[in-house]
Amino acid sequence: MKKKLSLVLCICLCLSLFVGCGNSNKDELGGANKNAEKVEQAGSRELVFGNQTTIQSLDPHTEWNGWGEIRTGMGETLFRLNNDLQVEPWIAEGFENIDPLTWKIKLKENVTFSNGEKVTAEKVVESLKRTGQMNERANILADAKYTTEGEYKIIVKTNEPVAAFINTLCDPNTIIADVSGTSDFENAPVLTGPYKISEFEPKKLVVVVPNENYWNGEPQLDKITEKYIQDPSTMSMALQSGEIDVAVNITSDVTEVFKGNEEYKVEQLPTSRVFMVYFNPQNVPDVELRKAIAYGVDKKTIADDLLQGTLTPAKGPFPIGLEYGGADLDVPEYDIEKAKEILENAGYVDVNGDGIREKDGKPFTLNLMFYKRLALEQVATELQAQLTELGLDVNAQLGETYEYLKGDEYDLGMYGCVTAAIGDSYDFLEKTWGSEGTSNFNHFKSDKVEELLKEMKEEYDSKKRSEIAVQIQQEALNYYTNLFVGHVNVNIVSNSKVKDLRITPLEYVLIDEHTTIE
Repeated sequence: MKKKLSLVLCICLCLSLFVGCGNSNKDELGGANKNAEKVEQAGSRELVFGNQTTIQSLDPHTEWNGWGEIRTGMGETLFRLNNDLQVEPWIAEGFENIDPLTWKIKLKENVTFSNGEKVTAEKVVESLKRTGQMNERANILADAKYTTEGEYKIIVKTNEPVAAFINTLCDPNTIIADVSGTSDFENAPVLTGPYKISEFEPKKLVVVVPNENYWNGEPQLDKITEKYIQDPSTMSMALQSGEIDVAVNITSDVTEVFKGNEEYKVEQLPTSRVFMVYFNPQNVPDVELRKAIAYGVDKKTIADDLLQGTLTPAKGPFPIGLEYGGADLDVPEYDIEKAKEILENAGYVDVNGDGIREKDGKPFTLNLMFYKRLALEQVATELQAQLTELGLDVNAQLGETYEYLKGDEYDLGMYGCVTAAIGDSYDFLEKTWGSEGTSNFNHFKSDKVEELLKEMKEEYDSKKRSEIAVQIQQEALNYYTNLFVGHVNVNIVSNSKVKDLRITPLEYVLIDEHTTIE
C-alpha cells in the first residue's frame, strides 16, 4: 500500500492554495520595507500569485495562519512531509522516541531567524509552548513538559502516549518563531524561512522579500506578492494580462483559455481536500432521513457534469489511494429509488400532491448552509436540486464563513477541509469524531469510536494504525452524521517562465528558496 500511496499521491495529489492577508507594516519593519524599495527600483525577479482565500493575521500559531507563512516561504517547522507523506527533518536534525511518553529532538546548529538570532533549544521550546497556548488544535503541546540539553537538544514529555507526535510537529501551526524577538505577531513575526514579511494588508495581499540571514541557501526571487482574488474569472483575466504569474482554483471551463498555449502551464490534479456535509442531529434527529439523503446524492454527476472533472467522488474523508483511505468502506452508493423507499417507509410522504414530502402530515424544511470557498457554492446548489428531486424542501443559505457550523441554525452544513495535512489520519479522525474534537461541530459521540481513537493514539505500528483508522471511519459513517461528497481536483495555471513551484500532496506548500521566474 505504501507503493500505491506514493504512486497516487506523488503523481496526483497537489496543491490547492489557501492563503492569507492582514495589516500593513510600516516603521516596525524598517529594513524589510527598504529592501522592498530597492527591489522595485532595480527591476527584479518578482513572482505574483493569486489566491481565493485570506487570513486576518500573520500570527503563525493561531487559527490556520501558518499555512500562508509556509506557502510564501516565510515559515518553517521542525519536521515536514515529503511527497510520500513521510516525516523528514527540516529545522530539526532528527528525533529519538525514548519511551511512549518521551521524545528527544536534535536541532540543526546552523539555523537562524530572519533577525540573525540563532535557533536554539530554548527558543524552540518557547515557540512550541506558544503554539500550545494559542491554538486549540495543538493541545498536545499545551500539556507537554519540556527540558533542554545544551543549545540544540530538546526533551518533550507528553501526558499520554501519542504515537504520531512527530507528525504534529509538521503542522504549520508549529512554525518556529522567535517569540522574544517578535514585537508584533499579527503583522511581523520573526521566522526562519527564505523570505520575510514586507507588506501585509487584510484581505488584499502579502508581500515578502529575501531573508538575508537565511540558513539554507540563497532565495532565488527578489520579491513575492500574493493577491487575494476571490472570483476565478477575475483571476483568469489577471493571469492573461500579466498582473499575476500563477493562478489556482480556476474553474475547468476557464482553464480552456490557456490550454494549448505554450506561454502557460496548465495542471489539473487531485488533492486531499474534501467537500463534506455535516448533519445537525439536534435538528435532523431521524437517522432514516439522513440515510435517505446519503443514497439520494449523486456524487458522480456533481464531479463529472457540474464540476467537469475538478472533483473526485469520495467514500470517506481520505482519498482511496491512501492506506487508510476509503477503498474498504461500506457507504451508500447513489440510488434514488432506494432513497425514496427509505423516506416512504419512514413516514415522509407527499400528502397534498405538491411534490414536497411532509412528515406525519406536517411540512418541514431543511436548511442547507454553505460558504464561498472553491466550488462549495456550486455543490450546495446542486445538492439542493438533487434533494428537491427526492421531494424534500431544502433552503440553501449563504454564510460568511464556516462559523455557522458552531451554532445550531444549520440542518445540513457544507464544509471543505484537508484531511491528510500532517501525513497521519488520527489528526482528522480525532478532531472530527472525537467527543472533544475541535471540528466535531455536530457533537458526534460514540463509545466505540472513543475506544478506537484511544487505541490508535497509542499504536506505533503504521499498518495497525491504518486498520484502526478504517474501523473508526466505518463506525462513524454508520450513524450518517457526515456525508463526504468528493475530493477537490485543483486547476493550477502558471506562466511558463515560473520554475520550481513546489507541487506536493500538501496545500500549504508552494514556494521555497529554489522557486524562481525567468
